[in-house]
Amino acid sequence: MFMDSYNDKYSRMKLQKTMLLYGLLCVLGGIMPCRPAVGQAVFSPSQSIPLRAGGQVLDLAWAGGLNFAQFSAMDIDGDGWQDVLAFDRSGNRLLPLLFRPRADTFAYVYAPQRIADFPALANWVLLRDYNGDGLMDLFTNEGQGIGVYRQVTPAQGGVRFRRMAFQLMSHQNGSLRLLQTPPRDLPAIADVDGDGLIDVLVFDPAGSQVQLHLRQGAADSLHFTLATDCWGRFQENAVSNDVLLGNCASRNGRHAGSTLLTLELNADGLPELLLGDISFPNMVLLLNGGRPDSAVFVAQDPHFPGIQQAINLPIFPAAFSVDVNQDGATDLLVSPNGLNVSENFRSVWYYENTARSDSPAFVLRQRDLFQQQMLDVGEGASPLLADVNADGLPDLIVGNYGYYDGSDFPRSTYLGRLALLQHTGTAEAPAFELKSRDWAGLSRYELGPGVHPALADLDADGDPDLLLGLANGRLALLENVSSNPAEPLFELRDAHYAQIDVGDFAAPQLVDLNRDGLIDLVVGEKNGKLHFFPNSGSPAQPRFTLATTQLGNVQVSEGAFLPGYSTPHFFEVDGHWELYVGSAAGRIFHYTGIDSLQGDFELASTSLGGLHPGSRSAPALLRAANRQWLLVGNYSGGLLLFEQMNATPTAAALADPGLRIFPNPAHTFLHVQLPPSTTPAMLRILDLRGKVLMARYATGASLQLDVSALSPGLYLLQLGKQYRRWIKR
Repeated sequence: MFMDSYNDKYSRMKLQKTMLLYGLLCVLGGIMPCRPAVGQAVFSPSQSIPLRAGGQVLDLAWAGGLNFAQFSAMDIDGDGWQDVLAFDRSGNRLLPLLFRPRADTFAYVYAPQRIADFPALANWVLLRDYNGDGLMDLFTNEGQGIGVYRQVTPAQGGVRFRRMAFQLMSHQNGSLRLLQTPPRDLPAIADVDGDGLIDVLVFDPAGSQVQLHLRQGAADSLHFTLATDCWGRFQENAVSNDVLLGNCASRNGRHAGSTLLTLELNADGLPELLLGDISFPNMVLLLNGGRPDSAVFVAQDPHFPGIQQAINLPIFPAAFSVDVNQDGATDLLVSPNGLNVSENFRSVWYYENTARSDSPAFVLRQRDLFQQQMLDVGEGASPLLADVNADGLPDLIVGNYGYYDGSDFPRSTYLGRLALLQHTGTAEAPAFELKSRDWAGLSRYELGPGVHPALADLDADGDPDLLLGLANGRLALLENVSSNPAEPLFELRDAHYAQIDVGDFAAPQLVDLNRDGLIDLVVGEKNGKLHFFPNSGSPAQPRFTLATTQLGNVQVSEGAFLPGYSTPHFFEVDGHWELYVGSAAGRIFHYTGIDSLQGDFELASTSLGGLHPGSRSAPALLRAANRQWLLVGNYSGGLLLFEQMNATPTAAALADPGLRIFPNPAHTFLHVQLPPSTTPAMLRILDLRGKVLMARYATGASLQLDVSALSPGLYLLQLGKQYRRWIKR
């Protein structure tokens, strides 16, 4: 839980009381104009800015990247096609990807508005129809066990999940016990014995053998019984990922981590097992020579699905059965399950099934499925908007923690780089194109991982120089030595600039914060605070001197002993400074009351707009004409794009007759009637601070919202730029 200082608590209480009074005066008779209080910015996921790479527009440009992904299939949007629900272990991110057929091919589009349909999830996610109703249900990690959510169809349509089991239990050796599986493992959830009921395979947490838990009872039951603790009669080798076949007698006590997938290969009705190990890049196939009710593995293949295209994905690969191209034959997707120690750029291997689902022939088609259509820079993404080619338009520079380099496996390293996305649009309509993944030539210097960029003219020669924050807590200065403003050329001048060291993960911003005409330096760091270095030198020879390690008493860590990874972004609003700060948990903190640089900044929001872009968020604002976007980097290695909606409900927006709600006040349900031709659309309920409390995807002309869980008070219902005030009794 966020540890507030006394001043932060007092500021927020004062802010909430002021806004409540403001809302009352606004709602009750229009006593004063309905203008937003501080921190009421409302951002909505957007794909409105085109991004090109390799000559094509990227379909999934702003989907936020993928590192260590898991995949399941379901019809998310009700159009009859099986879509893909991707889950990235980096930041526990859900990515709903909607299938779209195209002439002779197919595509997927990112649907962030669908994320609200799913519960908060962690570590692993698998969709399976356990009760046979044709709807995909959800299995996920809960502590050391498995939680289950059943998909239901609400009266207003869409997708919803209802928790059915916090943790599955199983009858084991005469008593009811937790069906245990470590969070790092990926169990197999499938009909193993051919009785039409979903069963569960997990490794014995204390050993090296697989347990089979059979489901029993009615079709919708979640009653399990341990059938065997040595399913398939094999065990893992104690020192490698070789498998000892026909061995159930001894236990070597080894179980570091494994992934499991059952699949049928030869149309005999017997499930084979594809096994991934925590320390290895390959997967071992075990061939079943037993019976439906008694599996016996008789052979193993460490080069599946063939010597020339064997799975070799460091490390800890996991496999998933999904019909990617919707041809009726289930394909195979493979991605690493090793969190922050694995391939992170070309980490989704797509094996097309060119035969049948029960006798597949897998052909490796792609090593970066979905990632190829995204902006993805490996692990971590730190955006910076700056005009680097002197055309008057802001370009986009993205630093990263690093691209995984496993060329000397099992030794590995991370390559910190900068990507350049050149602005190719207009001042009114931004557009970007990926021009380089090694901008400024950082590969010449190998400064290490954790590259966070800042740009400013630090030698008064009329061109921007580059200051990099690094994972070691230091700063590196690269001077722009180009004579052509349109083509900057950087040379490393100081790998430990000004002897500054903030500990770990320096995140600098160069900005004239005290308005004295000299560029100052603010640096975020791992502990979640901001270091402030005002410039006491000159434009040609800056001298950054530490003034405080706790600027504004900003703190974005989630607890006293947890990291914060603060990433500052100061910006001006009507001549006053405001501040967005990214954090380890992904929340974006919003501060105001900054101009005097004295005392504590005013904490306007601990979760700007209710956005959850993934872990280690890094924000940057893009302004164009009368529109404003928020670009947010995350540890999945991509950027998410949010467009600021009309945070000030105008009289016209509040009076527009197209959007109707009743009853008002409401107690349990709020009925919404939508204007014609506005669906599908996202409806949001906001509190008076602009925080999104509820989001629902509307596909029809009316919608019923269950508001019983909301506290009594004043709220706004938002549909695009239309708002309605309503009261919860």
